[in-house]
Amino acid sequence: MNHFTKKATTIAISLSMVIVLFGCINRQEDPFYNLAPQFNVGPPVGAMIYDLKNEKMFTTGFAQYDKAFIVYNCNLPLYYIYKQENDNRLDLSQVQLLPNDKTRAELIERLGGLDAVNNKLKDCDCKNTHFGYDYLYDIGNSTEPYSDNDIPSDMRFDVTTAEDIMKLLQEFSLSEIDQMALNPEDYNISVPDGAELYAQFGKETGKDNYLMMCGRVKGKKSDFLIVVLTMGAGNPSYDFTEILKTVYESMEK
Repeated sequence: MNHFTKKATTIAISLSMVIVLFGCINRQEDPFYNLAPQFNVGPPVGAMIYDLKNEKMFTTGFAQYDKAFIVYNCNLPLYYIYKQENDNRLDLSQVQLLPNDKTRAELIERLGGLDAVNNKLKDCDCKNTHFGYDYLYDIGNSTEPYSDNDIPSDMRFDVTTAEDIMKLLQEFSLSEIDQMALNPEDYNISVPDGAELYAQFGKETGKDNYLMMCGRVKGKKSDFLIVVLTMGAGNPSYDFTEILKTVYESMEK
């Protein structure tokens, strides 16, 4: 069993069996040990926060253990490759930014196809990020989505970790993050008063309980990057709102 298969197996077990204690970091080392008390038990949740002013990283929930998450419409890795192939400059003026399956699939095709994208991600040390074969259905190369009988499940879905996404996020300037930012209101996420949020969001088409967010938050005193991944949560929009509020208010003190 290879490394990636082990990761995918961990995901499957997590979805049905694991009880997650959110915020199990040493309280003396991480101010966000109780980032979201409502996550005492439930689906996997992982969050990473990087304080740009003080150059400190905070990790909580499943992100502590570098657990892989199945994600949907997570375009940040694709934008990173797109930037690398354009002399390290990001210009998305010719890219449709709608967070849907077709947009993701078109980006993969533009970057040389699935194998090329996954190999490039390995080259930039995103060892736990992988785009799956379901994208072929999104561009019309398959009449129906792949079933588990057609292809191993660990190769079917898009998978990433908070660590990989944070690693890539740090390579983008504020103006570049602003280019790819989406409206949080479209995901029922409220931005704390006084904060400016520049973020990418991704979720499963037609469903709300698989949600991811990655971006930058600026306030009067604070400036930080944030990545939150969850799968199967009951109300992730509310949870993400509370996470943003808690982190922002702490950073503003």
